[in-house]
Amino acid sequence: MLLVYKYSINFITGLFLFTLITPVFGQTKVFDKVIAADGTGDYPSIAYAISMYSNSRKVFFIKNGIYREKILISSQKTNIRLIGESRDGVIITYDDYAGKSASSTSTAESYTFRVEGDGFYAENITFQNTATQAQAVAVYTRADTVAFKNCRFLGYQDTHFADKGRQYFLNCETRGDVDFIFGDGAVFYDQSVIVSRSRKAGYITAPADAKVTSPKTGGGTNYHGILIHNCDVIAETGLADNSCYLGRPWNTYAASAFINCRIGNHIKPEGWSVWTTDPTGDGYNNHLTAFFAEYKSMKPDGGLVDISNRVSWSKQLGDTDTALYSIPDYFLGWDPTIKTTALSSPQNLKIINDSLVWDEISSCRGYVILCNDSVIGFSKSSSFYIGQQASGIFTVKSVNPFGALSSASQQLLPTGTNNNPEISPDIIVYVNQGMLLLPENCNAEIFNITGTKIRSSVNQCAISLNDLKEGVYIVKILPDQIGTCMVRKILYTKN
Repeated sequence: MLLVYKYSINFITGLFLFTLITPVFGQTKVFDKVIAADGTGDYPSIAYAISMYSNSRKVFFIKNGIYREKILISSQKTNIRLIGESRDGVIITYDDYAGKSASSTSTAESYTFRVEGDGFYAENITFQNTATQAQAVAVYTRADTVAFKNCRFLGYQDTHFADKGRQYFLNCETRGDVDFIFGDGAVFYDQSVIVSRSRKAGYITAPADAKVTSPKTGGGTNYHGILIHNCDVIAETGLADNSCYLGRPWNTYAASAFINCRIGNHIKPEGWSVWTTDPTGDGYNNHLTAFFAEYKSMKPDGGLVDISNRVSWSKQLGDTDTALYSIPDYFLGWDPTIKTTALSSPQNLKIINDSLVWDEISSCRGYVILCNDSVIGFSKSSSFYIGQQASGIFTVKSVNPFGALSSASQQLLPTGTNNNPEISPDIIVYVNQGMLLLPENCNAEIFNITGTKIRSSVNQCAISLNDLKEGVYIVKILPDQIGTCMVRKILYTKN
């Protein structure tokens, strides 16, 4: 089939401007699908997107918005990845609490967000439970090899229920007041912020019987419980000094350790609490078999905390006691940093004609393009069409194979002048028998309808299209010696 296209400059310009401002998030494969509360993505609901899970539909990008949803990721849905546009902009919130209704009778059922599928990864999301009446879980993690990066967990009593499995939290923030990090999982909070809320004094950790264990050198058992590592342990304004505990033992073989943490004045001198002071109550002697420990706890100014009044059954670790608290040892060989380590940010961002271009990054899943800190699109290649009338501050982030985003590239502010050469309205482009026929010995680029460059050629007069899907494409002939340029839309069919 021979197709001949000749368009006026006004039509082409209008086409590209329409492409630039029209939501096209669902047409990229940098992420399998895009979730947007405002309806501009593939799905408006996170819960609905999860219900559509498949092996080719499990890496989701979430646009900024408030998602009032109660979400369960079942055990059959493994390796799901949720990547938010920004931590403070993507908010998943609900208000269940234990006893609120027939379906929320227990702490475990009070969750806003619950993960049972192994291999889960989330980044740049706030998980929130606003209820204050009773136990109210913001995030319930009941899975193995789970990782969160740059997330927030906001609640009051029982904010984070860590139930079974190995779970890693990097650069996260968790807020609560009573037992707000609790459970029997092997939990590793790394370089994070732990905030006791001003509503009332309480306990940070409440570990149960540790489900992950390892043999201790010389005999005995290591209990891999709740580990707070290189974190800031602080209080909201209004919470009194000497009012909170680092933790208390929910069960007999509970374990909690604070390693190299900066600890605020809200923590009591004794550090740790028993589960109950009632001799007839369940758990009265839990502390006698629990393992609660610290290593070089620091004051906010960096000086060492006075531990002379710590309870006698807690431990102060020495330098030779800390090997267990490295990532590979604590997780018995699992390395979550493969997921959380971002690629380098894109370099040498510039505008050439009407496209952003930057240096390609190897092993990159793709790129996220932002204007004025808001996502405007995605690209599998190291370029993105922005149009002749582009304005705003542009940045680009790379995406690692697991979906993790890099830091933003340097900012690029267009000059406001049209730096595109004159577009010639009179050149004809042919598609014939699967070949794109071009003016003799020209340089050309082909874009899909989302503005992502998919092919380029140098000094060719024909380009094969046989490996492309049928559809609409944009062809740009790059400037020649006299500065002329051409842009055309083509319809490619295989008939």
